[in-house]
Amino acid sequence: MPTTTPAIVAQPVDADQQAVFDYLLALQEQRWADAATALRNSLDDTERVDLRPLFTDLADLPSALRQWCGSGALCIQPSKLVTAANGWVSVTFVVRGHSLTQHFRVTADEGKQVVHGLPMQLPTGTNLAEVVPCDVAAPYAVVPADLNGDGWYEQVEADGDGVLHVCGTTLPIAPTGVALVAGAPVEVYPIDVQGNGRDELLVGYQHGDGFQGGLYSPGDSGFSYLTGAYTSVLTNTTVGCATFNGAAPVLAQVSWKFSGGSTQETATAVRFTYTPLWPSDQQGVVTDSGTGMSPTSPQAVAIMNGLCGDRPIFTH
Repeated sequence: MPTTTPAIVAQPVDADQQAVFDYLLALQEQRWADAATALRNSLDDTERVDLRPLFTDLADLPSALRQWCGSGALCIQPSKLVTAANGWVSVTFVVRGHSLTQHFRVTADEGKQVVHGLPMQLPTGTNLAEVVPCDVAAPYAVVPADLNGDGWYEQVEADGDGVLHVCGTTLPIAPTGVALVAGAPVEVYPIDVQGNGRDELLVGYQHGDGFQGGLYSPGDSGFSYLTGAYTSVLTNTTVGCATFNGAAPVLAQVSWKFSGGSTQETATAVRFTYTPLWPSDQQGVVTDSGTGMSPTSPQAVAIMNGLCGDRPIFTH
C-alpha cells in the first residue's frame, strides 16, 4: 500500500461521480466506514452490498474491504476522473508511471444509491506495461470476474455491439461478440457454476418477461458459447446451480409450481424442478425437489431469484 499519492488532476463534476470518487479515496486511506457510507441504509443486511467478490452482511463490509485491499487491490488515489458514456465514470490510476483505467457507476435501486465495482486487483510483481487497459468508450456492463481461477479478478466490459472485452489484467482473452438482439443493452453476470473458483459468464439482455441469454466460457481465443439460458416471470422459470447424484454442480433451468394457492403470497408450498443445461453430460436429467417448501421462505425466494451456491446470480 503506497504512503504517497499523486495529485488529483480533475475533480468530479456531478453527484454520481463524487460518490465514486469519495468511495475510492476512502478505500485508499483505509477509512472503511466512510467507504461504506454510500451503501449504508441502502440495502437490507441480507442483500449483496456490492458486486463480486463481496457477499457479506452490511455490518461486515468494513472488514471485507480491508481484506480486499490487503490482498493486492489497487486501493490508491485516482489521479483523474471523468464522465463516460451510458452513466459510467472513467477513473485513471497512475501507478509507477503507468496509466490504468477502470469504470465505476452509481445507480439507484428503489431510490437508494449503490456504488458498482471495486478497484482492479493485480498480483504483486505484475508488469504494469502488460495490463490491458479498460478503454471501452461506451460500456453497457462492467463486472469483475475470476476467469482463470487464480484468485485474482479480471475486469469484463461489454460494449453496445455485444462484444466482451477483458481488461485490468495481463490475461490474454480476445474480444468476443455474443449473439444479442440489436439495440438491447447487454447484461453480464459472473457465475462459478462448478465451484472451482473459475467464473463462466452469463450474458444476455432483458426481454418482455425476463432475461434471455447464454453461458460463455473464457479462453485465449475469446469466449466460447456453452448453452442458452433464460428467465420468465410468466412461466415461473429462472436459472440456478444444482448437483445431481453427487456429481459436480451444473447450470440448470429452474421452474416451480405452487400448491395450496396460485401465487407466492397465497400458496402454502412450492416445488422446484431442475433441468440441467451445462455441462452437457448432465443434459436430459430432471430432478424434483421433493416435498416442497414455504414459498415465502428465504431459501425459496433465493432460488426463484436465481441462486448458484450461496450467491445470487443476478446482482444488478
